[in-house]
Amino acid sequence: MTTAQSEHSQIILATDAGGTMTDAFAVSQDGSFSIGKALTNKVNEAISYANGYENAAANWGMSLEELHAKSIANIYTGTLFLNTLLERKGLSVGLITTKGQESMYIHERGHSWLGLEWEEVLHHKLHHHTGGDMFRLRAALVRGVAERVASGGYFMLTEPGQVKAPLNEAETRDAVNALLDEGVAAIAVVLLFSYLNPAHERRVREIAQDVMRERGVTVPVILSSEIAPVMKEVQRMKSVLMEAAGGPIVREMLRKVEQAANERAYRGELATMASYGSIVNIRHPRMYETILSGPTGGLIGAKTIGEILGERNILTADIGGTSFDVGMIQDHHISLRKEPDFAGHRLALQMVALDSIGAGAGSEVRVDPKFKHITLGPESAGSDVGKCLRHPRVTVSDCNVVLGFLDPDNFLGGDVTLDREAAIRAVREDIAEPLGLGVEEAAQGVLEVLNANLNHHLLTMLKARGANPTEWTMFMFGGAGPLHLYGIDVPFQKVYTFPFAAAFSAFGVACAEYAKRFHQGASYIIPPGADRDVKASIAKAMGDAYSALRDQGVRELNSEGQLATKEVLYGASMRYVGVLEVLDVTFTFGAVMTPEDLDRAIAEFEENYAKIYGKGAALPESGFFVNELFVHVVADKPKPRFVRYELADPRPAESARKGERQAYFAGTWQTTQVYDMDGLVAGNVVRGPAIIEHPMTTLVVPPGAEARFDEHRFIEYRAAAG
Repeated sequence: MTTAQSEHSQIILATDAGGTMTDAFAVSQDGSFSIGKALTNKVNEAISYANGYENAAANWGMSLEELHAKSIANIYTGTLFLNTLLERKGLSVGLITTKGQESMYIHERGHSWLGLEWEEVLHHKLHHHTGGDMFRLRAALVRGVAERVASGGYFMLTEPGQVKAPLNEAETRDAVNALLDEGVAAIAVVLLFSYLNPAHERRVREIAQDVMRERGVTVPVILSSEIAPVMKEVQRMKSVLMEAAGGPIVREMLRKVEQAANERAYRGELATMASYGSIVNIRHPRMYETILSGPTGGLIGAKTIGEILGERNILTADIGGTSFDVGMIQDHHISLRKEPDFAGHRLALQMVALDSIGAGAGSEVRVDPKFKHITLGPESAGSDVGKCLRHPRVTVSDCNVVLGFLDPDNFLGGDVTLDREAAIRAVREDIAEPLGLGVEEAAQGVLEVLNANLNHHLLTMLKARGANPTEWTMFMFGGAGPLHLYGIDVPFQKVYTFPFAAAFSAFGVACAEYAKRFHQGASYIIPPGADRDVKASIAKAMGDAYSALRDQGVRELNSEGQLATKEVLYGASMRYVGVLEVLDVTFTFGAVMTPEDLDRAIAEFEENYAKIYGKGAALPESGFFVNELFVHVVADKPKPRFVRYELADPRPAESARKGERQAYFAGTWQTTQVYDMDGLVAGNVVRGPAIIEHPMTTLVVPPGAEARFDEHRFIEYRAAAG
């Protein structure tokens, strides 16, 4: 959108820095927005941040400094944490744990099947333990110390959190010295049942700090009771190891981005997004919670637009240069995973439910000449695009250039020029000749393999949840989403893409709530027929914990700028005693403070349980168990708004036409109309064969299909009428 510069005020900046592109999304108080895009600088993301917003500012006729001076919030997300861990670039971590648990990072409570497809789970030979490679952890970097805190047990014969064996301080001192001798850059502390009583973990930190003062060194000491104070020690351990390995590195890079913004007249602090969908300051103590900050924005943006369109069930498909991420929004709700599996590790973290495969426009193409077989990825060219730019191997993008779908002179609006001749040579030598095909046939074959992978992934997601695609609407976005939309043949009810598809996740970040989630492990059993005194005791303990969590949240919000608290939400993880399935319930009435509140909490748990599992699955006669309390503290924040336009004539204006070029569809070169996406207005319908170009993306409309711009300029992709 373009508007006179003077009309833009109270601007929100939202950035999604992916492995290939950095998307910059600026939204003004009136709801208008401008987007920019730059190739991600992996060495210093502050550079690509500035380049992206230089483009966005220019669209509004502003300088970069003017844009920042008018900004009231700046949210930066991406794959920085994710890539730091996956590429083994995190800090070397030492682990102190309860004696006897030193091999926990290897055995992982039997989680040897994480990350496998359902068919593979059935074959035990395919199982493997992920171990500590991601954290550069090995046996010499794990030390056990004698101590024990009581869990309470199933029959609650011991008070939860009671010290049963004191911490052996001499062993602790020896453990710290040994880890420092090994040269660790961070120390993680994970003791059994510390979420019920953190005293031993805190004492370990005190001893470690004493030892470091004596040795004249300083490394961070990360406690599980502060980072993830919840039950299940493996999940706690993995979460703390992620925080210790990646947190300091990610914070430092984000501070560089913040400094770049401050040097350009932004007066606030930088924020980022947690994987459960809330915005947090970059000084947030649990940085590991932001590990999926970028892709999370896409789901939030889809939920926002789904509410505008009245679409309740949405499948989101985000395809960029590296990956294809699929999420589901059912009945206007984003699915969350309480204990997600991530890169072969199980975490203590609420995370949006996304399933990804390594398939994107930058995916490398390999050919087996003996079996005439094409494989794609998971390796990607990232910001090097393909042989058409500077990557040493042929990619999907090279094929799109060869077939005329991508204009080599208009990549990133002309800021980057691609070499079509280099792409043709690469496809001929690396794909066509080994397969005995022509160049066009080979390039089309690669795209057919990519499309088959995308469709299989979409159908797998739907089938796994028993969903009928004809009852779902698909939103496809990402820098390569519109480019590959034509290849989707799953029979969805409707299919949409967007003029801002390339910056869709950044748009979703701008739509998100600024909130903080705090949780605390617990161990409360409410037996069947419990009297008022028992309930009063439990309610008081819960109330005290809620008050402490609320106060912590308000303090952190107040320390991060001039954000006013809008609301505080309270909830708990609950289950029937003897039943393994745990349910998170956000209470409608507020915090549990009285016996009556506890009765309301139980009633709401049973109501939610019956909705999911049916009334016949209820087991109130066994009693109820509360194992975690949580609080959401939400602040006020402006959000994007969309204008509703009057519908124009379906026929696009001549001014929107850029000309025509040859593109390869279904085995033949065809004369294809080329349109400027910014020149198309609400009500316009573009019939294929056509290509609609935007500086940040390209929408391919093959013969037999059409793209309709609705009253919000959202693009409905469908079979051509008549």
